[in-house]
Amino acid sequence: HQSLSQMNKIMMRMEEKLATVESRCEQLEEKCSSLETILESTALTNKTLMYHEMLIRNQNWKYPARVYTFNELLDTNYDDEGVNYIYHTSQVLKRSTEALRRGDFTHQHVVKHGDKGILLDIQEGVPSFADDINNELS
Repeated sequence: HQSLSQMNKIMMRMEEKLATVESRCEQLEEKCSSLETILESTALTNKTLMYHEMLIRNQNWKYPARVYTFNELLDTNYDDEGVNYIYHTSQVLKRSTEALRRGDFTHQHVVKHGDKGILLDIQEGVPSFADDINNELS
């Protein structure tokens, strides 16, 4: 009879310890959840900070590549189609690059979630030009 009473006491203490451990576990889960929220917020703040730093660095940035005027290209050995292609493609590349440097990410609705970079809308079926024209754009 005495050992049954002693077993009951041991069981009661074990239940108390289990309740304490369960309570502590719940507290730790709440802390973990709170820390995850803080971490997500910090990551977002860090991305925002990096974005603003990029904008500041690019305030005085100038497009380094030479972009020829339409008339300058007409004075070359390219045919009218080649001149038109070089001129318009160069302008698109310059505008897109300058927009990115300013932090303007146009056409975001076209880019799938998770994609990186920009979308340059170069249409299918654009005539293939000679290597010298493509080299002019590189």
